[in-house]
Amino acid sequence: PHEFRICSIEVHELLGQKWSKPNAFELTPQITRNIEYFNRVSFWCATEIIQQKNLKKRTRYLKQVILLAHWSVQYNNYNTAFAVISALNFTSINRLKQTWKG
Repeated sequence: PHEFRICSIEVHELLGQKWSKPNAFELTPQITRNIEYFNRVSFWCATEIIQQKNLKKRTRYLKQVILLAHWSVQYNNYNTAFAVISALNFTSINRLKQTWKG
């Protein structure tokens, strides 16, 4: 398993937007890992909510994801918190009006 630590990003990885190049993982391994982590967390949160066919269950999952964001902030895990909040802003989640009312 990879460790995801923002502090391990080296300055040279931030220069010239190397993370957007075809060989990004070789040029910017820490940034690339952080991007992968962010995307996995976001898509996982959204998927867990959307997979629930029952409104009550979906509402419970939504609340759990919101709690995950809250506790991530409490533990200064801002990367995870932002990934979770990003998931809540996906169109597929945002359009679940009844779930948000629950």
